[in-house]
Amino acid sequence: MRGITIMTAFDADGLPDVVLLQIFRLLKFSDLCKVGRVCRRWYGLSRSQALWTCVDASAPEISSVQMDRLASVLTDSVRWLYVSSFLHCGLFLSPGALRDLRAHCPYLSTLVIKSALLTTLDDFAPVTVGDLPPTLKTLSLRHSFFQVDQFFSLLAIRNLSILDLSFCWCVSDQDIPFVTQLPNLRELYLEYCEDIRDTGVALVVSRGHNLKTLALDGTKITDEAIRTIAENALALERLYVGSTAVTDIGVLHLSKGKCFSLQELCLFSTRVTVQTMKVLVDVFPQLQWLNLENTLIDIGDSPLIAKHVPPGCTVLVDGVRFHLGVGCNHSVDRLRLQD
Repeated sequence: MRGITIMTAFDADGLPDVVLLQIFRLLKFSDLCKVGRVCRRWYGLSRSQALWTCVDASAPEISSVQMDRLASVLTDSVRWLYVSSFLHCGLFLSPGALRDLRAHCPYLSTLVIKSALLTTLDDFAPVTVGDLPPTLKTLSLRHSFFQVDQFFSLLAIRNLSILDLSFCWCVSDQDIPFVTQLPNLRELYLEYCEDIRDTGVALVVSRGHNLKTLALDGTKITDEAIRTIAENALALERLYVGSTAVTDIGVLHLSKGKCFSLQELCLFSTRVTVQTMKVLVDVFPQLQWLNLENTLIDIGDSPLIAKHVPPGCTVLVDGVRFHLGVGCNHSVDRLRLQD
């Protein structure tokens, strides 16, 4: 009959393994685990190492018991692991889960743990970064609770270069020395750590001379922190200070400083004016990305912005095409790019 499409069943068992693997590759991790129950062949294919390079078990949140089970079935093909917990449901990483992670994932390079409680183990020994696979290069503990001084008491993961502690209310200025002792730290995300102030930033830049990315959105910093960054963070390429008390004074500090490699700058929801922006872009012609949303700059200033912004630089301003609408999530964007 014309105009009617008739759907017919097909024999999935007739599909070659390579086709089924391509189909399985499109599934969410939770669905990938379920298809293995269909038959023995599908179980074997669903456990193929090619499908377990990036494991995203973040939806829905899992309990500590489920984390134990997950860690016990991971393979050495896993390079990227993302898990999300229930913050108020007890310790997330048991000694068994930590042992399994180290034993089963010897090449793990990225570990994202969200909303987890990481304090002491069953024998009251503290959880430390030394309990994690030594190959880690990226570690995210967003929205988690842990004892910073204990967690970073060991320098076992010397290759760790990206650290995300965003939304960790347990992190304060006094904890910064424990973080900055990581010898290869290149990117530090402290977004919405509300106890981070100018003193903490001074500790970061005085020790982290090789930092290329510093995210301080939503912290309690002022223009003084920007002055400290401008004078000391010589290798900095990306600076995110949206939703802070930064004003034109801070931006002028930056324009007179030594951050000659700066490529990205977020000033979302700060008290910055178009006059200061003109000075900024003149000093940093290499800028590639600039967020001016929810500042004192609006759509009426677009012609002036277009005149002064370097070619190839993406500028976000309220009312224009690139409008984000909400505060930034730089660490999430960074980790997503690693997929």
